[in-house]
Amino acid sequence: MDFKHLKYPLVTVSSPPPRFTLREWYLNNHHHYRTAQDQQQKAARVTAESNRLCNLISEVTKLNKAEVDNTLGERIKDTEYWKKENEIQKEECCKEEEALLIYKERITGALVSLKQQAQTSKKCIILREGRLGIDQVHDDVERELLKEAETIEGVQSLLHRTLEQANEQIRLLRSAKYFLDRDNEDKATALKIDKYCGNLQETSLNLSTHHEVASLDPR
Repeated sequence: MDFKHLKYPLVTVSSPPPRFTLREWYLNNHHHYRTAQDQQQKAARVTAESNRLCNLISEVTKLNKAEVDNTLGERIKDTEYWKKENEIQKEECCKEEEALLIYKERITGALVSLKQQAQTSKKCIILREGRLGIDQVHDDVERELLKEAETIEGVQSLLHRTLEQANEQIRLLRSAKYFLDRDNEDKATALKIDKYCGNLQETSLNLSTHHEVASLDPR
C-alpha cells in the first residue's frame, strides 16, 4: 500500500524553558531584597514625616484653639456686659416713660381746667360787652379780664407744645425699648452660639470644616 499521497501535520517540539545559574538566581533575589529595603526606608521616612507633621499640626491646633477659646471668652464677657447694660437702659426707659405718662395726664387735666377758665373769662367779657350807655366803660375789671384771657391762651399754647414734646418723647422711648429688646435677642443668640462653640473639643461629633477648606484625600 502506497502511503506517499497521505499528508500528516507537522509536529513542533517546543524548546525547554531557559535555565538560569545559581548566581543569577542569587543576584535576582538580592535585587528584589534591595528594592524592598529601599521601599521600606522610603515608607519609614514618609511615616516619620507624617508623624512629625501630625505632631506639628496638633501643637498648632492646640495653640489656635487656646487663642480662639480666649477670644470667645472675652467676647462672651463683653456680650453679657452689654446685654446687662441694655437691660439697665430699658429699665430707665420704662421709668422715664411712666413719669412722662403721669406728666401727660397732669398736662391733659390742666388743659381741661384752663379750657373751662377760658370759657368763663370769655363769657364775662361778652356779658360786659352787653352793657348799655355809660356803663360801657373800660375799667380795671375789663382790663384784668382781657389780661386773664390772654394769659390763659398763652399757657394753653405752652401746655399744648409741652404735650406734643411729651408724646414725641414717649414715642422715642418706646422705639428705644423696641430696639433694645431686639438687640438683647441678638445678644442672647450670640451668647448661645459662642458658648456652644466654646464647649466644642477636637473630639466632638458632627464637626464640619469651612466650605472653602479643601477636603482631605481619604487615601
